[in-house]
Amino acid sequence: MKNSFSPHIRIARIAVMTTLQLDTAHKAKPFRPFNIHTGDGRVFHVAHPEFLARAPSGRTVVVYQSDDSFSILDLLLMTELEMLPPSKNPGEAA
Repeated sequence: MKNSFSPHIRIARIAVMTTLQLDTAHKAKPFRPFNIHTGDGRVFHVAHPEFLARAPSGRTVVVYQSDDSFSILDLLLMTELEMLPPSKNPGEAA
């Protein structure tokens, strides 16, 4: 048997890695805007730290946009965090 881990353990490990990567990007000082990519090709822009909220369980996040629209995302469906250049003005949302 090559793999002694059950699929459930591997999924949990991937979720923890994604959580740590997302926390690092979200709490960066100074903050840099970033895009969240999902497996189905969608991209969600996080312009400012206040535009992202985590569920207490850590499994889902809410990404808000400047027009008050929002999307609820499952961390297990995220495939990439794309870090963008910092805003020219520190208080400016990209």
